Amino acid sequence: MFNFLLTIVVFSVMFSIYGRAVLDPTVAEVRPGSPAAVAGIQPGDRFVAVDGTKVDSFADVQRLVSGRAGDPLTFTINRGGQDMTVTATPELIEQNDALGNVARTGVIGVVNNRDVGQGRMVEYSPLEAVQQGVVETGHIISRTGQFLQRFVVGREDKCQLGGPVKIAEMSGQAAKLGFQWLIQLAALLSVGIGILNLLPIPPLDGGHLVFYAVEAVQRRPVSERVMEAVYRVGIFAVLCFMGFVFWNDLFGC
Repeated sequence: MFNFLLTIVVFSVMFSIYGRAVLDPTVAEVRPGSPAAVAGIQPGDRFVAVDGTKVDSFADVQRLVSGRAGDPLTFTINRGGQDMTVTATPELIEQNDALGNVARTGVIGVVNNRDVGQGRMVEYSPLEAVQQGVVETGHIISRTGQFLQRFVVGREDKCQLGGPVKIAEMSGQAAKLGFQWLIQLAALLSVGIGILNLLPIPPLDGGHLVFYAVEAVQRRPVSERVMEAVYRVGIFAVLCFMGFVFWNDLFGC
């Protein structure tokens, strides 16, 4: 709970102090041969919704597309005052993020700019900043859960997971970019830790919650023999995961 609360507080303070840069969800350019071009999306089109989720900014479109590479998505766009629906499947590309990491993300091949998107800074009152902090934290939780689901079935790159070495490298890059980047990285790591800790694996908190749920249903404690066996398996799984991310840090990626 406190991992998530910390993230909400961090984003709330950031939005209250710095506001947020916003671009309208309008297409300035379509890359030839891209999924968007194949679907018939044209410059000047304005995104209204992605897979039924309403979008208010170009960042919303990017957020909903980035984690869905290979999945057909339905886009509602407004062209000349009329809404229409098209389907496009995001393709996976590699690009460097602001911290210097090679990230694999889904794109449909549309570009925005400050002129077409009417770039502006949105300022928030303290209450609005808290609301936006909650919404942003929810987006990160959703995106992380989506990534883990796709990772389990082999649809995400293993190199997107890193351990202490990668975190240290990212922290150094964030510190060079400024305090704002560093504190945002802390918030992202806090969410990640919170989600991992809720996985239903002993000895993580999620494993404890599973035992509490079982006890609530059967109205008696789980036998010590069963708990010991499950804990052994859980600890082994956690150690394997730790070894996996260390390998990624040092040799795998």
